[in-house]
Amino acid sequence: STIHVASIVTGTWNAGQGSKGGSVQVNIQDNCGNAVPGAVVTGIFTGNFSEVRSGVTDGNGTATINTVGTKKGSISYTFCVDDVTGSLTYNPGDNTVTCGSY
Repeated sequence: STIHVASIVTGTWNAGQGSKGGSVQVNIQDNCGNAVPGAVVTGIFTGNFSEVRSGVTDGNGTATINTVGTKKGSISYTFCVDDVTGSLTYNPGDNTVTCGSY
């Protein structure tokens, strides 16, 4: 069995006083379409943010990954999954999507 990125949803988190950061939800599934909890998702934010960040998938197979940095006004970024580690082998060739932009 292998795992892959099924979806990436991009958004923001509110840092207060008009500042926002980037926030992505990355869903990981196995090759049978089942959610994969406990996988570590690592990716790279580019654009308004330049950060390598990671998160762990929950019971629904979704990792929420936020930027550390924040910015006032409108923000734009791209987040690309760099690696996924878990009990199964990551197969990026099976990814439905590898990058998401906001």
